[in-house]
Amino acid sequence: MKKPIAQIILIILIASAFSFAGFLETLEITRENAQDAVWYSFSYGGYSGPAAKTYHNFAVPLRVSMIKEIGAFAKAYSQSDHFKGRYTEYRLGQQPSSPEALVTTAELKKQQRDAIQKSLNDIEPRLKEFTGDIRKGMEAAVKVMKDQLKELDDPKNPMFTHDMDAILKQGHDEQVKEYENKVKEWELKYPLLPQGMIKDRLNYFLQLSGTVDFSAKLGKGPEDKMIFLNQAYEEQGSDWKFIYRSGKDATNAARTVAIQWLGELK
Repeated sequence: MKKPIAQIILIILIASAFSFAGFLETLEITRENAQDAVWYSFSYGGYSGPAAKTYHNFAVPLRVSMIKEIGAFAKAYSQSDHFKGRYTEYRLGQQPSSPEALVTTAELKKQQRDAIQKSLNDIEPRLKEFTGDIRKGMEAAVKVMKDQLKELDDPKNPMFTHDMDAILKQGHDEQVKEYENKVKEWELKYPLLPQGMIKDRLNYFLQLSGTVDFSAKLGKGPEDKMIFLNQAYEEQGSDWKFIYRSGKDATNAARTVAIQWLGELK
């Protein structure tokens, strides 16, 4: 699965019907927008919602309280029929496509004959309508198509032999085997219920957030952009840096939510 931006931290900014009505009004977030933010955080790893700088306008204690309430909202929504329906649709969208049916040389020959014959039927009756070079060109095209029809019925044509049938079947069998392997991988990656996806995301957040050094120092880089003075930290991905910007207190609160949530999913 594609790894998301740290889910619980991201969910900090989404809406709920809990105790932050004033906060929701300030950000103009609807319940539907909140549900979308939860869904995309868990499924696609993306996030669309209030900017992080808005979150930082709140005092740390309020951020921590917010996380607990928003975490409760996210958990409740993940258990709803609406969320499960979205997951089912998403899961089916990831399902591998089955290979096309095996086509024999006899069927290929018929397809080619039908196509050539159709072109002949369209062109040959109209030859008398043309003169000069145009007619000569069309007559040459008609001759080529008639020669192609003869080649199709030539028993020595290597494209339509029993050996070619065997090659086509072997190729098709390989496609079927590859498809079956992909289906097995798909079933493991996308089980019938979304709990597996949620566990994967929560575990990812816990693993990644446990590596963040909140005491890391920043300094001005090129074009006055703030960068980590430790090059190893500067090379970290956007998820790691997002957690760092969220702050230690908020992250610890989110980790508590994630751990409790995982315990309930077992």
